[in-house]
Amino acid sequence: AVVSTQSTGCVNIYHTIVKCIQTDIQPILVPGMLEHDSIPGMNTTFSGARKQNDKGYDTVMLVNRLQFYLQLMASQHVSPVIVRQLFRQVLYYLNATLLNNLI
Repeated sequence: AVVSTQSTGCVNIYHTIVKCIQTDIQPILVPGMLEHDSIPGMNTTFSGARKQNDKGYDTVMLVNRLQFYLQLMASQHVSPVIVRQLFRQVLYYLNATLLNNLI
């Protein structure tokens, strides 16, 4: 019973961390990835994308946010297996969100 409770607690913590990362990067995704003018003159607005805002989101901001979470996990000595799984799930979310905004 104690192991089951600890396991459930760990799963809840994991899901909370994933949700926090998703919530944190969500406002950066579309403006930073799809609407970012990486090639001058090639900026297009996608049908599912929101109007580009003036906050200046770009790919560097997204990479910096993800790098912050990676460093945070390393500073807390989280197992590399868990960190890899967490980033797999976050990158899956990132790809799904971007694909949905393209469609």
